[in-house]
Amino acid sequence: MLYSSSNHLDSSSDIRATSKENSWRKRFTGQSKLTVVLLVIVTTCLVACAIFLLVYLKVLKPRSRNDAVVAIFPVTSGGNGSQIVMEAGTEFVYSNPFGGFWVYDPNDPFKSTAQSNSWTPPLNTSWDFTTHRIHGVNLGGLFILEHMTSPAIFERYPGTVDEWDLSVAMANDQSNGGLSQIEEHYRTFITEKDIAEIAGTGLTWVRLPIGFWAIETWPGSANGGTTGGKWGQLEFLNGVMGIANAQRMLYYIRVLAQDPNGPMSCQCLA
Repeated sequence: MLYSSSNHLDSSSDIRATSKENSWRKRFTGQSKLTVVLLVIVTTCLVACAIFLLVYLKVLKPRSRNDAVVAIFPVTSGGNGSQIVMEAGTEFVYSNPFGGFWVYDPNDPFKSTAQSNSWTPPLNTSWDFTTHRIHGVNLGGLFILEHMTSPAIFERYPGTVDEWDLSVAMANDQSNGGLSQIEEHYRTFITEKDIAEIAGTGLTWVRLPIGFWAIETWPGSANGGTTGGKWGQLEFLNGVMGIANAQRMLYYIRVLAQDPNGPMSCQCLA
């Protein structure tokens, strides 16, 4: 009986151990399945977020920016009496009694189909110098700073003789903005409204003087006798570097005249 009872106990213990092992095995299997499911869900969410971020950056954000631009500039063309909304949000009435009209396309900012008046061809057509007459104005004082054309900026620094001296004085005056004062002058001296008013008076061309130092920094002036640039004769062409300087000037002319919208011009005129 003792022997039989012992065998019975051993068998019961084996059954309980097997049952517990099966229970743990089921629990472990269930946890493994749950872990796998959670990993799949997390991975799916990460992939979905990555796809959404990519679509947002490549499609939705540029589209919303374009929509914002269109909202700022709801009208893309207009003639005499039309309302113009500038980039800063300010508005003015376009006055042009000569049949001219302006054009702005937010998807093509350089679109040149505008026309200054009824007898002048649009900007995107060739100019015939044998039949079309030039009526222009000089925008001196914008990119070449001289006492006679932009006196206000020189009055801030008494004793400055030329643009060279003015730039040095501004660079040493960081408390008042340093050289950013010249950038502010470029931004405000001639504005979009000024150009619209020039067209509205019947003028068709503008003369825009610009110094070679807009491309590379070399001491010198516009003609050696003005305060634009650096005052005085520097023997730019007659000195030992005369031929090299002549080649340099021809290169500047090519940059400004042949490819005004090219990468070099964008770097030097931006």
